[in-house]
Order: sequence, then structure tokens, then C-alpha cells
Amino acid sequence: MSRGKIVKKTEERRQMVLEQVADHLLVHGMRGASLRKMAAAVGTSDRMLLHYFADKEELMTGALTLVAARLVNILEQARTEQIPLRTFLPHWPK
Repeated sequence: MSRGKIVKKTEERRQMVLEQVADHLLVHGMRGASLRKMAAAVGTSDRMLLHYFADKEELMTGALTLVAARLVNILEQARTEQIPLRTFLPHWPK
């Protein structure tokens, strides 16, 4: 496998990890923010999480950025489609 393909595959895996950690945080909130709990949600070890990210702060920053983007999308959808915000409450972090 060429270096370019390896880098692309690593970036794809990193993005997938961020998506899964964001999902985990939306369900469990910040109480679920231990490396072990997040790793279990992803189906990997806490050491492997740190293979893709320099540290927990980088992982959390990326995941929370995704959470924020999702919430902004929900708010925008509610506004433009005039859907009551309470319809989206199950998607808000605890």
C-alpha cells in the first residue's frame, strides 16, 4: 500500500473515531468522557485512541466540534422548517 493510501486510510479511521465519540457524548454527556468509556464505544482500546490523536484534549476538541455542528444543524432545521424545537430534544446532550 502506498504512503498516500495509508495516510488517507488513517484520516478516514480518525474521522470515524470522532463520529463515534461524538455519538457517545451525545448519549452519555461529559460523564462518559473517560478515555476507556470512549474507547469502548468505538470498539478499541484507550491506547489506540491516542494513536489517532495526540492526547485526550485533541480527541475531545474534535468530537465536541462535531457535536456542536450537529446541534447547529438541528437548530437551523428547526428554524427553516418551523419545527418546534422540542421535537429535537432527544438529540441534545445530557
